[in-house]
Amino acid sequence: MDEIIGLNVGGHLYTTSRATLTRFPDSMLGSMFSDRLPTARDLQGNYVIDRDGPLFRYILNFLRTSTLVLPDDFHELDMLATEADFYQIPGLTEAVTEGQERRLRPEAKRRQKIIEAELNTTTNTWAILTDKEILQELAKSGLERHVPTMTDRFPSRLYLRKEVLFRHVSLIGFKLHTASHGLHEYQQDASVTAKAFQYWVFVRDDNCLDDI
Repeated sequence: MDEIIGLNVGGHLYTTSRATLTRFPDSMLGSMFSDRLPTARDLQGNYVIDRDGPLFRYILNFLRTSTLVLPDDFHELDMLATEADFYQIPGLTEAVTEGQERRLRPEAKRRQKIIEAELNTTTNTWAILTDKEILQELAKSGLERHVPTMTDRFPSRLYLRKEVLFRHVSLIGFKLHTASHGLHEYQQDASVTAKAFQYWVFVRDDNCLDDI
């Protein structure tokens, strides 16, 4: 099994695999985690990277999928460009630059909506991340019949069959963009608990709404 790595990026904690971090050997992360650059750890044993913690989420997802997926209301492209330049990951700087150029075009108003879905395959529970209006669309599509407590957010521990969620995501015009899987490990009391997960990103272009 691939080695699981804990990261402390600017105070934000992430868990991933060594294979993901070294996917591009000549990148900054590839050098750090192939022992070509010195590394430091915090008191919990997480590797410390003194960079922007929230933005690292997009760096890590790019490493997993080779695709840069940003929320509809993302306004930190210039800061992300700085992070991309630091990490030196092939393709990432170009993807951010393309995003910056697209922002300046008139058609930039046609933005993508995103649904992120993570299934804990150990407990069979979901974590869903998307905009409030997308949740409302999902509810109107009939998903609220399967999730009675759904209002403007999903319950923190959602039990739902995968095919049910995927069907309702498709009904409101979303298409599968990327998929990945892995293993989270975290400290609980004196023991280490492992959590297997599957992860999907669904996207919809605003200009596709007329086709729904």
